[in-house]
Amino acid sequence: MGRATEYSVVLDVEDWLMIDATLDDELDRLSQEGWDQDDWGEPSRDPHWAELSELGLSVRQAGWAQVPEQQRNQRRTAGRAETLTPTARQWGLVVFALESRGSHQIPAGVRPEYVEMLKTTAARRRRIAALLRRQLAVGGLSQVPVVDTRGR
Repeated sequence: MGRATEYSVVLDVEDWLMIDATLDDELDRLSQEGWDQDDWGEPSRDPHWAELSELGLSVRQAGWAQVPEQQRNQRRTAGRAETLTPTARQWGLVVFALESRGSHQIPAGVRPEYVEMLKTTAARRRRIAALLRRQLAVGGLSQVPVVDTRGR
């Protein structure tokens, strides 16, 4: 089987850092999904959930490889851009995570001083997802695959 086609997108490093943080949150949640016990009482993982976790980690690793560590660790990344080249399926996971986490309702009981920050973060995730969809369409990926991490 051949190598999957990669799709290049130019992103501000700050946007990549938001994607990386979003995927970190998503991977944390995914790490809890799909566990059961096998016939001998040992923990075993449903292959579907294991594959989603591996896919998310592969996106983060690809980004780490393409965004120099020096830029990832600097506080001021505004105006710096990098070209990222994940596969269609990897971009599908990114877009799904950004859109789903960008549409979360603010939970009851959140301290008022955090509400505006949560709204701003959600809006930023939606903006980045829309930007990715536009750039991917221009690059030949008009239908971003849906990689739903919420269930089967």
